[in-house]
Amino acid sequence: MAKFKQNNIELRDGQKLILDSAKGQWITSDGSQASVNTTLSGVTPTEDYHLTRKDYVDSGIATLSGSLVLDHSGLNELDYASSGHTGFQPAGDYATNATVTSVSGSLQGQLDGLTVDHGELTGLSDDDHEQYVLADGTRNITGQQTMEDDLVVRGDLVVSGTQFIVEVEEVLIEDHLLTINYGEVGAGVSFPIAGIEVDRGSETNYQFVFVEDDNNFQVGISGSLQAVATREDSPSDGYVPVWDAGNYTFSTASGIALNDLATDAELTATSGVLQTDIDGKLENILEDTTPQLGGDLDLNEYYIEYTPAPASDETGSGEIATMTVDANATGVGALLYIAADGNLEEADANSTTTMPGFALALETGTGSKKVLLRGFMRDDSWSWTPGRTLYASETAGAMSQTAPVTSESQVQVLGVTTHADRIWFNPSYGTAEVA
Repeated sequence: MAKFKQNNIELRDGQKLILDSAKGQWITSDGSQASVNTTLSGVTPTEDYHLTRKDYVDSGIATLSGSLVLDHSGLNELDYASSGHTGFQPAGDYATNATVTSVSGSLQGQLDGLTVDHGELTGLSDDDHEQYVLADGTRNITGQQTMEDDLVVRGDLVVSGTQFIVEVEEVLIEDHLLTINYGEVGAGVSFPIAGIEVDRGSETNYQFVFVEDDNNFQVGISGSLQAVATREDSPSDGYVPVWDAGNYTFSTASGIALNDLATDAELTATSGVLQTDIDGKLENILEDTTPQLGGDLDLNEYYIEYTPAPASDETGSGEIATMTVDANATGVGALLYIAADGNLEEADANSTTTMPGFALALETGTGSKKVLLRGFMRDDSWSWTPGRTLYASETAGAMSQTAPVTSESQVQVLGVTTHADRIWFNPSYGTAEVA
């Protein structure tokens, strides 16, 4: 027996370890693998790297028959009733279709005890299904929801947002009354309008609304609405309606019958007195020598323009009145005062009883006459120095550019001269007495 002092025997490439030279048994290595040219004997291998005997391998192969099947579809005897299939359900632990069809006993009792009526289920009050809506309404639905089919609400529908948008072509309301501005708590419409608005795209919207400030309905282009006019409940047939502002309505109570109005044909063929009146129609206000107002004259921030240079002798332009004249020997342009009886007579600066001067006569003689209270007047017989003050004269009915100087005479300013034959008459009714 050979003995080695070292733990290992090292063979170089191509070298052999001869075990029995007589039998030619040896072990060699070419650098990549080891070769043995003789049989081995020993125990059964237990590790992957153990060498084994041929008889061990032959005995394992002897137990195999046929060829190896790697495709599952090619396997046979796969039914559950076959034994020896580790990992499959053993026979007898499952029910066949026939067994289930004829089920009875304990399993039948369990099936008979199943609850199939929803009303008999328990635990329905448990709040553990947050994806469901509670029947008592205590759980809100959050987020935007989309209904792909009809939604029927059999109770009241309360929308608490700022807009209610309906994207349909037609809205049908079965109720007999549509209430707008519902829930108003103030006295009247607080907005202050309420009504219907039509969206006209790029054009200005159209509205039909109630306007609280005007207390009426108005219709028209937004920002340019017009009041809606109503009529009386039972208008008279064939009569012309007239606006009744007190009742906000048109009324036929005026009694103007439509048949009483002339047609175009009748006006075209008119003749006689009416035709004469039409032919002599008023072309402008200058032709009306006695114009009258139906009410107060509103100047509307304009003016009354006088004519400072009347075109004719003994004419004027200003404010006049028709009064009774008891004495006027001077004629047109005479200075008149108001006598004790309220009528007019010629003023005289010599006495307080015939003063102050009140108006200028526009007509000669006595009786009901027109007088100038204030304004411009022309008299070709005058020869004034323009721009001088006018005074009441100590000559009855006359005016002067020189103030009175006689003791106890009355000094009154009447106006100013504007031209040799024209004056501005604007009397001051206060007088001063010469000492």
